[in-house]
Amino acid sequence: MVNQKVNRKVNKLFSTPVNRRPLYMAVTLLGSSLLLGCGASDDENPTGEEGGEYSALNLNLNLPDSLTGGEPILLAAQSVSRNASKRVQASKMVNVNGERAQITATAAQTSNQPCSFMGSEDDDFMRNGYEMTKFMVSTVASWSCISDTLVSFSEFVEKNGVITAADNDTASEFYDPEEPTHYSVHSTSIFFSESDSSDVSVDGDVDEGIQSLDQITMKLYYGFDQSTPPTTESTPQFFITWIGDSEEEFTGKIIVDALAINPDLDEEEPIKMRMDFSKSSTQRVTDMFMEFDDEHEFATGFRIKVIKALDVNPLTTVFQAQGIIETKGQWLEVNSDMDNGMAVPEVTLFAVSNQMGEGAAIAQIDSLALPLEISSNNHLGDYLMDKSDIYFFDDDQQSIQPWDWIEKSISESEFLGGRTTPATGGTEIDPSLDMMVSYLDLDLDYFTQGLCENIGDNCDELLNAVFQDGFEGQEQNQGTDPQDWRSEAIENATYLESVYPNGVDWSGAFDLVLD
Repeated sequence: MVNQKVNRKVNKLFSTPVNRRPLYMAVTLLGSSLLLGCGASDDENPTGEEGGEYSALNLNLNLPDSLTGGEPILLAAQSVSRNASKRVQASKMVNVNGERAQITATAAQTSNQPCSFMGSEDDDFMRNGYEMTKFMVSTVASWSCISDTLVSFSEFVEKNGVITAADNDTASEFYDPEEPTHYSVHSTSIFFSESDSSDVSVDGDVDEGIQSLDQITMKLYYGFDQSTPPTTESTPQFFITWIGDSEEEFTGKIIVDALAINPDLDEEEPIKMRMDFSKSSTQRVTDMFMEFDDEHEFATGFRIKVIKALDVNPLTTVFQAQGIIETKGQWLEVNSDMDNGMAVPEVTLFAVSNQMGEGAAIAQIDSLALPLEISSNNHLGDYLMDKSDIYFFDDDQQSIQPWDWIEKSISESEFLGGRTTPATGGTEIDPSLDMMVSYLDLDLDYFTQGLCENIGDNCDELLNAVFQDGFEGQEQNQGTDPQDWRSEAIENATYLESVYPNGVDWSGAFDLVLD
């Protein structure tokens, strides 16, 4: 019962594209002909329709299946072969001098997977750190794919900043409010000195020692009439910009104003999203920030950061994922009198994986209020606890035992009161305290003599026994620490400290500039 209550809360943040689409909204926003797939993996050098070199940068992190939840919803080959011709005909996105078919074909050739991943199919999204990892990483993978698709599209259009009408017309019977009506692509040369990383101003000819890179910016507009198109002063609802060498180093940003695209957005979905992405000689980084409405029931923001190391042993830590949720209040109602002013939960996650997909994850939930309700007439009491969930997973999640080690532990807890469980005389359905002591192998006087008896008492032993036993359908603690590279990585886990880009608030977080 308790887990089901937690799940209902968490489901609103972590939802798979199979059931809902809060974090995958752009998959349907960008036009079907552009969403045939992602950019190629790091090891590939894709070609265009005519066989020439395809030079656009790609953001695909080449993530292993274990981190994204396995195979995508539709296999790329099936998706392209089944839907390519239909998507060319039905495209609402662009019509660039009759080149739509070329754009579609090239996107298909440069893709190796569609822009939507399974994530986790488990209804219990907090079953363990691994399930939470799949939700987060699959979200990042989908958005990286969407970015690749837009970048691919930009290769085929004039980069003059002219706002162009898409086929999605508000006056048409086929108008789709979740498709853009206009777009623009702009290229600007950024000059810099070889001896100084700061930008420099250049008049006339470029002096010796001055280098330049192109900054590409794409803007998508929604809901404009063809007769009254957006102007350069209009604010786009979808914005992506990047700068750098497509092969070596680049940096960029995506901004999505979901509420401006859809004023009737589900109240549980993020209203704005920002994704920073970059590549250097040593790593690739994708950092997502999601803001929730002020009226959201319990969350302010959600951040996911994925780092891929490019200069390490592929059998050690190649991928690192971090997550953090800023909450507003307790997820579960407690019956005690101490719920007023109670600390809010702190939710953080850290995960690592090698290139093959073998890895480990920690889900850390601090200051979580937990009511242990046995029945409507039998309540074991309310508790405030810090919970750590360690999960070592295999690269093959289809194996009989896809894990190496499961360890759930309560590091600190406090009894809040509200206990109505009788001392004796219980039944199998409504056990008494003496039966709980026997069942959970606790000391005979555990609920007396000041042991988890009075408000403020430490109840670690009780809560650890509850979770280790497989409480409410969760896995029991199983396996042992393999003492390999994952053990060291988890021991040195680092957590995100803030959901905000500036570490304080949302000020400037969604400005349409490249920081």
